[in-house]
Parts: sequence; C-alpha cells; structure tokens
Amino acid sequence: IIIYTLLIIIMMYLCYVGQAKGQWKYMVYGLVIYAIVFALRYNVGVDYMSYYYNYQAYFTSTAQQSVKEVFEPGFLFLTSFLANAKAHFSIYFGVIAFLQIYLSMLAFKDKPKLYPYLIICFMLYCYWLTYANGLRQIMALACWIWSIKYLVEKKVWKHYLILLLAASMHKSALALIFFYPLFNWKPEWFKNIKIQLAMLLLSLVIMKLDIIQSMMQGIENIFMISGYDQYNSEDQNTNLYQKASLGLGFAITLVFNTLLIVYSNRVKEFVKSRYLTCAYNLFIIGVCLKYILINSQILSRINYYFINFSFIIAAF
Repeated sequence: IIIYTLLIIIMMYLCYVGQAKGQWKYMVYGLVIYAIVFALRYNVGVDYMSYYYNYQAYFTSTAQQSVKEVFEPGFLFLTSFLANAKAHFSIYFGVIAFLQIYLSMLAFKDKPKLYPYLIICFMLYCYWLTYANGLRQIMALACWIWSIKYLVEKKVWKHYLILLLAASMHKSALALIFFYPLFNWKPEWFKNIKIQLAMLLLSLVIMKLDIIQSMMQGIENIFMISGYDQYNSEDQNTNLYQKASLGLGFAITLVFNTLLIVYSNRVKEFVKSRYLTCAYNLFIIGVCLKYILINSQILSRINYYFINFSFIIAAF
C-alpha cells in the first residue's frame, strides 16, 4: 500500500508539472518511475512466472526453440534482444512495463491537460494489474490505443503499421484491422443514452443467465486462431469457465460505468474530440462484453481491446 500510494503521488506530481508546463517529458519521467516499480515486483499475477521461466530459458540454447514457438515475432525479438544482452529479468519486465504504458499514453502526447487524469484513472481503476499480467496482449493493446490517434486523423498507413506492430506482439490484434473502415463508415455508434443503459442492463441479464458455460464446446477453434490456446491447455476448467465472485468491487465498477454512460454526451459536447468518439464506441462494446463474459478468463482476454478504454473515457 505504501509503495503504490507513493507511486501514485509521485506520478501525479510529475503529470501536474507536465500539464502546467505543457511538456511531455515530465509525463515520461513518471512513466519511468512506474516501470522501475514494476521491474522490481516478483511472482505477481497469473502469467508472471511463465514469462519469467521463458526468459530464463533463453539463456539455455536447448530451451530456446520452445520459447520461439510460444511468442509472436515482435515480442520474441524484444525477449531475445534483452536475453542476448544478458539483461537481468527485472530489466526485462521493466522495459516491457515502460513500453506498455508509454505506447498507451503516446496518443495523448499533444493533450497535456489530460496527463494527470490519465494517470489517476489508470492507477485507481487498477489497470496496472492487467498491464502487469498479460504482457504480450497488453503490448498489443498499447499499440491499438496509440493507433486510434491515426485512425481519427485518417492516416491509414500509420494506423495499419502500428496494428502490424501490435499483431507482432499478439496475433489476436489482427482482428482489429476491420475497425478503420467501420469508423470511416460511421464515426459515432452510440449516442442514445437510454439505448446504452438498456444494453448494459441486457448484459447483466445475460450474465445472470450464465450462457458462457453452454458456449464452451464451440469455441476451441477460436482459441487456436487468436493465440489463446495455451491458456486452454494449461488449466481448461479454470480458464474456460469459473464462476466470478461479485462483491463490492463489482458494484463500484458498475456504478462508474453507468455514470460514464449517463454523462457521455455532455462530455463529448464539452471536449469535442474525435479520439473520444471512437474510444467511446469501443468502451461501450467492452462494458457489455465485460459482464457477458465475466465467468470466462480466456474470453475476457478477448475483451482487452475494448474494456481497457475505460480509464481513457474516465480521464476525458
């Protein structure tokens, strides 16, 4: 508690300086400190030790081939580069942590007013827990968040080059190539607040009906295509389906999501940001999927590319 509280205070201070001076470098200083803290953590999160063992395996030539079969080329390059440089595993995790949060924030480099709000929402929404866990897919997510900047600016080649980088980190990002034509066809998908609240309510009803369990038998091929098959093989029962416990955290998040929906049109009118408009579309999809897929860890990972826009919407 002391470490994370101090981290938030230091990052917020640097972000406020960056906001006041309109200088990106203070934001970067805060992200470096964040990366140092997350470099020094050990044995945290579901996936941490698997990445640790894969990285350590790179120091023994006999195990390198198995690692190459697991990682996509971009993430494999990053791993092999640091391993060949004999970097300590804490440096490995620190570099990944920095790249994750840096690329996520890079889309807002020219919006210094947002700096402190992005950080406080990222930290208090506890998205650092997700970032420190699914390393490869979060690298892809960070590229996706960055690429939206070029999507709304209609810089098609930059957008798709960044998506290609995302896919080199986790192949599930290939599914995102369809959003550029979709957003050009219709930039704003969700405007009616009552319809959005009805969608949220319907998602909660579907969650209560628990349809996930009946879906499990028909989605194994999707896992193979999207790169989630290793989670299925490790612990099928837990990852495919596990009844989620709904407590205070669930209630608080539901209230926040409802408030973001209720005030969304007022925020859009006040901010007038095309990035916000696109991000909000993804956020609504993510919120609905969050509750529908709540009982499946693997299917929830598919939702990373949508629900993780929550802290950005909250920041706006």
